Amino acid sequence: MPNSRHSVPTRAWLLLLLAGVAGMLFYVDRQSLSVLKTTLKAEQHWTDMQYSWLVTAFMVPYTLCYLVTGQLIDVTSNFRAAFGVSLGQRKDPDHERQKTYDRR
Repeated sequence: MPNSRHSVPTRAWLLLLLAGVAGMLFYVDRQSLSVLKTTLKAEQHWTDMQYSWLVTAFMVPYTLCYLVTGQLIDVTSNFRAAFGVSLGQRKDPDHERQKTYDRR
């Protein structure tokens, strides 16, 4: 049986790292309001109802962006295309040719 070792490209590790950092930032972003609750209530003299309006105003657009991105991925059936669109990038048609020349 031949030894078939497949190395993982550096680009894949970079993508994994970026996804991990993005996940961490999403978590910190969502938790920032709950950490600031006591400070906001004390300094701004907010009631629980006013604080809940702030949390709602933050979470509604957050949730809508998840839904729009999910629909975009479902419609295109291509995660790579949806990921590129969400970053505002376009696929370079010369990319494949460049990769071929780099391997020589």
